[in-house]
Amino acid sequence: MGQVLRRSPHKKFIMIGALLSFVAMPVLSATDHRLGWSSVPTSVVILGDILIVLAYIGIYLVFRENTYGASTIQIAEGQKVISTGPYAVVRHPMYG
Repeated sequence: MGQVLRRSPHKKFIMIGALLSFVAMPVLSATDHRLGWSSVPTSVVILGDILIVLAYIGIYLVFRENTYGASTIQIAEGQKVISTGPYAVVRHPMYG
């Protein structure tokens, strides 16, 4: 198959923090809405929704371009450095 690269310990804490924030975000947003903690103008809400859609489109383009993309880094035979699509503009963080 492929060689699996080990994650360093600090990356594990970053991933746990990211996961916890993704879980906490909708819970905190729903609680804020229900209890009326803040008031956000409709235009800001629509802008936020548009930015979320654009982020999902970006994520789709990345995974369409890099079929090897996964949470566990593996080196597979025939795998090559991606330099097209979004990777033509931004350096891939897993390339070190």
